[in-house]
Amino acid sequence: MSGISFYMFSDTCCILSIRCEAVHQQSSTVDANSADKTHGAVGKRKKPQTYFSLHKLFQYLARSIEFHDTCPIGQLRDKLIVLLLIDGMARSSDLTTITRDTIVFADDDTVTFDYYFTKEAKGPGPIRTTIRGYPQDRRICTVTTLKQYIIRTTRPDIIIPTVEHVIQGSIVNRTPLIIYENKDPLSNTYPALKSDRMSKPTLAALAAIGEFTWRAHGVRGASASKCVNLVHSSRTAVCIRARWATEQTFNESYFIPCHYKEFENQDLRLSSLEYLLRFNGTRLDH
Repeated sequence: MSGISFYMFSDTCCILSIRCEAVHQQSSTVDANSADKTHGAVGKRKKPQTYFSLHKLFQYLARSIEFHDTCPIGQLRDKLIVLLLIDGMARSSDLTTITRDTIVFADDDTVTFDYYFTKEAKGPGPIRTTIRGYPQDRRICTVTTLKQYIIRTTRPDIIIPTVEHVIQGSIVNRTPLIIYENKDPLSNTYPALKSDRMSKPTLAALAAIGEFTWRAHGVRGASASKCVNLVHSSRTAVCIRARWATEQTFNESYFIPCHYKEFENQDLRLSSLEYLLRFNGTRLDH
């Protein structure tokens, strides 16, 4: 599998428009009594009994869009964040650790990158993750969206300050992937997007499909659960993708059972996690 430099690609597709401020206002109305009902929260809150429709979320991502090569960079970035959370089964904070030097696009329509200093990557080395493309609809393809984001933010006038990583005792300067869309007037650079800002695009997308009680962290469990509920044998691949050390962690803290008419369908058993996530299954418990 040969690596291909990201600047060799010029795929064009579309991008959603996310109104993060509206979601911020919506979330601010939730009082302390209802906070415990919020799904996907970090902590010891009760695990939800069901999960939102990922198919509706992907429909929204595909529908609320502009062309990737002409839309505002902030909108392109926000769509990328949502797709990375779903396909990567990641936390919002995980995305702040991805740096551009580790990203490799390959001939087989995959992208590989490293997570640094996440909950699971506290040792001497990073955790490498691979995500496959979704050629059936490039509007909701993480690989295509990531290519375009890198292309559009790799320009002489976009200066991105590096971040220091201490790797095995050595200091390494790396360029973060996800940045603010506006230049910092003091440094005249485009700094890395902060962790507390990283969750807002997902909250906005969930609100757009009528899901106001879910937090961005809930996408992690919902994505993993859907794959396993469609194909039981995908459990191992899901735990690797989400970086859970054991299946017990997934089973006890994240897995939400749901019955699909298409459970263990032969075609689905041969499909990628990315295809399972986007598959419009018939839920029998709804």
